[in-house]
Amino acid sequence: MRSANTSITLVLVIAVAALLFPQAAAAAAPTTRVLGVSWSKDGAVGKITLRFDGPVNTRTLSTGSTITVDVWRARHTWWGALAPQHSYVRAILTAQITRDVARVRIYLRRPARYKTFVKSE
Repeated sequence: MRSANTSITLVLVIAVAALLFPQAAAAAAPTTRVLGVSWSKDGAVGKITLRFDGPVNTRTLSTGSTITVDVWRARHTWWGALAPQHSYVRAILTAQITRDVARVRIYLRRPARYKTFVKSE
């Protein structure tokens, strides 16, 4: 059983080609809260970090112009937009689309490959 101070971090790394990689998923818990969404970059690689207070299940879908991450068992998601300064990412939108499903949509300037990592802290 997890303590109240344990957090889960989902990291989506965006790089420079159009390839799909398998996503990672964690076991779900019904009371997981979204603690934050942040953006950072290192040259051509951008990183979106989603922080949760418990485990979640994810599904990542990609088109040439977007990457969409749906997160099940996630509640109280920050609604809004980020406008990162990046050659591949135009905008990042987050929303609670149902009571238990949050969505992060990354709008791309051009196709990009991505990897999804789940890590526990």
